[in-house]
Amino acid sequence: MAKKNGVGSADRLRVGDRVLVQYPLGPVLAEVIEDRGHLGVGGRRILRIRTLEAMEDIRQTLEVPEEELLLAREANPALYRPEKGGKARLHAGQRVIAPSYGATLAEIVEDRGSVGHGGRRIVRIRTLDGLEEEIRTFEVPAEDIIVLQ
Repeated sequence: MAKKNGVGSADRLRVGDRVLVQYPLGPVLAEVIEDRGHLGVGGRRILRIRTLEAMEDIRQTLEVPEEELLLAREANPALYRPEKGGKARLHAGQRVIAPSYGATLAEIVEDRGSVGHGGRRIVRIRTLDGLEEEIRTFEVPAEDIIVLQ
């Protein structure tokens, strides 16, 4: 395959892509922020990624071989057939993903209505991933969630 500037046409991930990286408690959503090139053992392509955690101070930046990452839209097509929560019909028990909160899989507990700043619609969600003692309930703007099909 032809290469231009050291990047082969077979390179499947690009800067800006959302990817899943495997952590001990399950996959974590991250964004590719830099292509470091074919620097690894045997010419393996190395990518710098940043996890997409809800709180800025717990985000991590890692350098990972390309083959250890999975393109998020391939892993979960529902992430890319989204119905944004701000305009969707929401109800308790509905499964959602909160990308700005670390791609947390959650379920809606309550639709609080337009009680946020400037009349923003607020939804209370409960996380579904993790251990029982790690389940969290918090409120997010409806436009920040993606309703799973």
